[in-house]
Amino acid sequence: MGKRLGRRKMVEALREEETESKHSRNSRNKHKTKQLDLYLKQLFEKRESTREDALCSIVEGFTNKLQHQFAEKNFATMLDRCLKSVKLGSAKEIGLACHAIGLLVLTNRNESNAREAYEESLPVLSESLKSNPELVNILQCLAIVTFVGAQNAIETETSMLVLWQYISESSDSKSTSESKNLALAMAISAWSFLLSTLDAWDISCKHWKSTISQFFDLLDADEVVGAFASQALLLIVHKGCLAKFTTDSSDNVLNEVKIFSAEHGNSTKTSCQMIQLKFFKHFLGAGFSIHMKENQCFRDIFNFEPKKAQLTDNDFCKPEIIEVSVQLFRPDVKREVCHQRLFKSPNSIYKKGKTQLLNKLRLQSQERNFGDGYAADD
Repeated sequence: MGKRLGRRKMVEALREEETESKHSRNSRNKHKTKQLDLYLKQLFEKRESTREDALCSIVEGFTNKLQHQFAEKNFATMLDRCLKSVKLGSAKEIGLACHAIGLLVLTNRNESNAREAYEESLPVLSESLKSNPELVNILQCLAIVTFVGAQNAIETETSMLVLWQYISESSDSKSTSESKNLALAMAISAWSFLLSTLDAWDISCKHWKSTISQFFDLLDADEVVGAFASQALLLIVHKGCLAKFTTDSSDNVLNEVKIFSAEHGNSTKTSCQMIQLKFFKHFLGAGFSIHMKENQCFRDIFNFEPKKAQLTDNDFCKPEIIEVSVQLFRPDVKREVCHQRLFKSPNSIYKKGKTQLLNKLRLQSQERNFGDGYAADD
């Protein structure tokens, strides 16, 4: 009986502890949601620094944790305010707003919302890129919004054309600043990222005739730019439709491309997945591992399932409940000696009790006899 009561108390204590931990997690999540609501309201403020701080906090909140409920509830409002910041804000505000839009779209689980983000963002981002050519976040945001929201190859290539125009203009520019080279490298990366999502037969025969020669020219440019140009060339080769990417059908060009591919080759699947993986990792930063583990969109893209902890033999033998037990050791007692002391000894408890009982009975008998004699005399 005692063991059952102890087990029940232990189970109840564990349940109470689990309930308290759930309540604490829920309260923390509610607190964070309230904070995001406050930051979203601050995007309506006129002061630029207030909006920048709010966007910075929103980016941090979406990076450190998947905010599915907040994104679904406030998608239209957040998208609208971020696009307003892209149109009218400073360079810092534009960069933060683009980053926030990318995170919002990746967190979103509604196809209609993703479609809305693509349609609303494409013209705004394209225009902003003209006046802010060195903002890397605009290029990343354009690629991610297209990746999630575009419904066919034509829409994907529309965004790729915006990126390609930027690549061509930046390649012709004589500026060799570090920020310019970084933006050019990111544009090539974003272009390759979108190309990796297309099948060979869906790629247009008209838009990309000068890409191979352009990328070959960029191989000798800045080290980072050359690395991304090399990656783009490999992807083009692995797509298996070189004629769509060059105006020169001579054997010299094709042989040059094939030699380059043989020296740096990878399989098509590996190349496409690696390009996408690197792009997301660069954009998400510290939040990449969280999205890989918890974001179903990423699991579907990379055919990834988080590994569950494998149980060892010792784990299978672990008890669900551990109870406290007490061991009591009693010395051996000779029962014959105890019986002698309790019942047969002249000073035993039994003898003393028997004597007291006999004395009490004798006194009661004497009192009765005394009362009978007094009544007879009367």
